[in-house]
This record gives sequence, structure tokens and C-alpha cells, in this order.
Amino acid sequence: MSQRLRAIALYKELQRLGRDYPDPNYDIHGTIRRLFEKNKHLTDPSEIERALEHGEYMRKEILALYSLRKYRHLKRLYY
Repeated sequence: MSQRLRAIALYKELQRLGRDYPDPNYDIHGTIRRLFEKNKHLTDPSEIERALEHGEYMRKEILALYSLRKYRHLKRLYY
């Protein structure tokens, strides 16, 4: 998959994940957009790859945050 398609897919996935972000006061959609716009001028493939890896790291952190939120909710219900 080309880097452009990977970046677009990652952007869409991060925006979808941002819908359920636990803190309503934090502008997750704006943050994601600013990060992608900041890196849109990159032309070196290694720098682009590094930026995509950072985006993947953000995706994993958001998913971990969601699973932690679910765990805490279940813990409150049963303890």
C-alpha cells in the first residue's frame, strides 16, 4: 500500500476513533487535523514513514484508553 493511501486510511481511522474520546473538552479532531496538516509537506520517505509510525502509536494509545475506560466501568459495576 502506498504511503499516501496509508496516511488517508490512518487519518480516517483516527477521526472515527475520536468520536468516542472520553474527554469532551479535548479537541481530538482538531489535534489530529493539525498533526496531519503539519506533516503534509514531507517528501522524504523515511520522514513520512516516521510520521505514519507516530500516527499508528497514537491509534494504539487511543484504543488502550478505550479499553481502560471499559475496564473501569465494569469494575465500578461489579465491585
